[in-house]
Amino acid sequence: MTKWMVAAAWAGITAVAACSSPAEDARPATAAPSRVASGSAAACDGSFQITNASPRVVMRLFFKDSALSGWGSDKLGQNMLNPRESLTFRTDSPGAYDFRVLWQDGRSVEYRRANICTATPITISNTGLNVR
Repeated sequence: MTKWMVAAAWAGITAVAACSSPAEDARPATAAPSRVASGSAAACDGSFQITNASPRVVMRLFFKDSALSGWGSDKLGQNMLNPRESLTFRTDSPGAYDFRVLWQDGRSVEYRRANICTATPITISNTGLNVR
């Protein structure tokens, strides 16, 4: 099921039409995500894992190099991150990244300057983003 159909069913067509997407960054920070069962990046090659440990569906996920402004595009695209699912991403360069999550119920949370070389997995909990 696409985000559009879920959002339309959950919030109504009017609320979906009022949503706007964030501005694009000048350069993309990621390649396409891959779904994984478990594991983490073995070396600092720019790979990191995000796990949804919350009971809610994540509709949008943004992350960017902390040195850049703006959030850029939704890294989930037309997909969603369901409870108990994980995704692995690889960035162009390792280092400090900012993260923003938007749940299906409209709530959002941000975490700034997570070092993806040491912080994987990044866990989305009911209260926010947990970075080790």
